[in-house]
Amino acid sequence: MGWNKRDRNWTGAHVVMISVTGATGYLGNVLMMQLAHADLPTRIVCRENTDLSNTLGSQTDIARVDFQNVTALGDAFKGSEFVLHVAGLVSIMPFMSKALYTTNVQCTRNVLEACSKAGVKRLIYVSSIHAIPSPPGEITIDESLPIDPAACNTEYGKTKAKATIDVLRYGRDGNLECIALCPTGIIGPYDHRGSQMGRAIKMQIKRGTGIYVSGAYDFVDVRDVAEAIRSSMWKGQPNRHYVLSGGRVSVKELYTHIHEQTGSPAPKIKIPNHLVFPFSYISAFTNRSIRRDSLYTPDALKTLWSNSNISSKLARTTLGYSSRPWRESLSEQIGWMQANGVV
Repeated sequence: MGWNKRDRNWTGAHVVMISVTGATGYLGNVLMMQLAHADLPTRIVCRENTDLSNTLGSQTDIARVDFQNVTALGDAFKGSEFVLHVAGLVSIMPFMSKALYTTNVQCTRNVLEACSKAGVKRLIYVSSIHAIPSPPGEITIDESLPIDPAACNTEYGKTKAKATIDVLRYGRDGNLECIALCPTGIIGPYDHRGSQMGRAIKMQIKRGTGIYVSGAYDFVDVRDVAEAIRSSMWKGQPNRHYVLSGGRVSVKELYTHIHEQTGSPAPKIKIPNHLVFPFSYISAFTNRSIRRDSLYTPDALKTLWSNSNISSKLARTTLGYSSRPWRESLSEQIGWMQANGVV
């Protein structure tokens, strides 16, 4: 089954090879499920020691490479019309600057060069809403705002902004069509490896205390983001980026929903911002030293307290993008976690 560009419907007229990085991650795994369901031949491009036990795809080739080796990457991408670069590192913990830069910036540059050498037609890069600096107040965050690493308030955001600029610049200057997608916080089922949000949900269910903080964030279903990646392969306009948002949710609303579904402690006591922010440094550094997750780090609080008025109008009109209600996504994520023994 392929895609006929003239009528933009799935047909049997053309079969493409699609290479995917990050196929074993949360989003990558769901994307692989969708590609397999569409009967599209795919190739997983991963590191030598990557565990592929939870990755689906009956028509899947596997290429294990060193992402620092551009030549090896180029060989892995040969024969692919599309490369879906989903691989990346997400972290809100301190002392992660070097690892974030290596994975999110340097490896993306290597992928770009390798795609060009291999004759790939189009690269779809999964960036992040954090690549777009959050403006003050209720100004709508969309594609009209500049991507500026210096204005991003987290190390993760800075690296995603740098990589996104590289991707779009490479597309304008070279022979490779490039599209960047900027999703908000991803939730939903099939979280095999434990995403940032999945771990936060698990912590709230297992160790919740009824304490919460102010703030809100926008969440989007992993399946809707995966569908947007597929759609952007043919519908996306070359060398531009698209924001993928879902629903804006306060911390209290989030914890209340988890409480209603699991019986975890209901949110009752709100910690004032001036108290929780200093504590977040202690918590982040302490938990980092013992290799344990920390729910409220300085970067996490900066995100929760920033503007989360986000629009996906361009993606909806261009890509046919849509997002399901956040309560539905969260309920299905919790249900999946319970059914699979995660909580």
